[in-house]
Amino acid sequence: MRGVQKLPFTNRSAWLALQSECSDLRRTCAHLRQGPSLMGCLLPLHIKLDHPTATQLKAVVQRYFYALDMDAAVQRVTNGCHRCASLKKAPVFMSDQSTCDPPEVVGSTFAADVFRRDRQFILVVRECVTSFTLSSLIEDERRETLRDALLRLCLGLCPLDGPFAVIRTDPAPGFAALAGDEVLAKHRLVVEVGNAKNINKNPVAEKAVQELQGEILRLEPNCRAVTPLLLSVATARLNSRVRSRGLSAREMLLQRDQFSNRQLPVNDQELIMKQHSQRVTNHPYSVRSKTPSGRVAVPPTIRPGDLVYLYGDRNKSKARDRYLVTGVDGAWCNIRKFTELNSVVPRTESGWVTATRWRVPCRL
Repeated sequence: MRGVQKLPFTNRSAWLALQSECSDLRRTCAHLRQGPSLMGCLLPLHIKLDHPTATQLKAVVQRYFYALDMDAAVQRVTNGCHRCASLKKAPVFMSDQSTCDPPEVVGSTFAADVFRRDRQFILVVRECVTSFTLSSLIEDERRETLRDALLRLCLGLCPLDGPFAVIRTDPAPGFAALAGDEVLAKHRLVVEVGNAKNINKNPVAEKAVQELQGEILRLEPNCRAVTPLLLSVATARLNSRVRSRGLSAREMLLQRDQFSNRQLPVNDQELIMKQHSQRVTNHPYSVRSKTPSGRVAVPPTIRPGDLVYLYGDRNKSKARDRYLVTGVDGAWCNIRKFTELNSVVPRTESGWVTATRWRVPCRL
């Protein structure tokens, strides 16, 4: 009369008793208990079905089974799978941008890169202060070929005394073999190889390659093979383009007007500090444009012995590599790469911020 009568079979114990007594109900409605029984069913299905997503696995399991907290169990299995973790889409977080210290003089820092075009190899070298660009056709990307080309392009700009001139490159095999090269050191040059895991490891050279390719297309829109003459003209046109500081790369380096060849009142230190201040001022705007949501990464709790993946380690043709944490020092940690046979690679990669990786739970 008062509406307080309880409905039957609304608790878990009643359903368990009903299933144990009724054989027909057991055949038509399979109920999985929480805990080892549920996880023992979901994990083999996840592997047997070749690692489906959480939504796909849930759609298959719900056809034949019923269990409490099915969504949480499916999500737990998917998050704990190393294959799925290596293919997981990385969220976009705000990242702090920084720039290196400005060089002391012009001609002390360079950036080099090689790009391929119609079976041709073109080496591009840019002076980092004035953006003065040099280029050369090379036969291949071997160590000796790159070394000789770098010497031909850089010897006329680097100082004869003082600190060694630094040439920043990407970790290509030919450039990596030049690290600590004695012939380059004899001519006061040293190669600095960028970190392979850093997407922005050599931005100055990459920008120079893009600009040079654009100049080649402006001269020859249907160009196939690049001749030495065409490459020289395109490089000269690139050096004559007026930059954001009001002067072209040729004018900043030679300190002469490129039309009348008259001397210009140019101060190298003013150019260096103006370039550095422009980069520092642009950092907040660059961060805002790349992450409009303003989402900040929360550093996970990582301890030595954990298995981690790097957010930026995935590309369209390769899954992420697995790493073992060997040490943690504040916001930084040291990691070692795992091979396919789960053996640790001897080489240690250090200096990674914990917010750029996530830990995969190893207990299912």
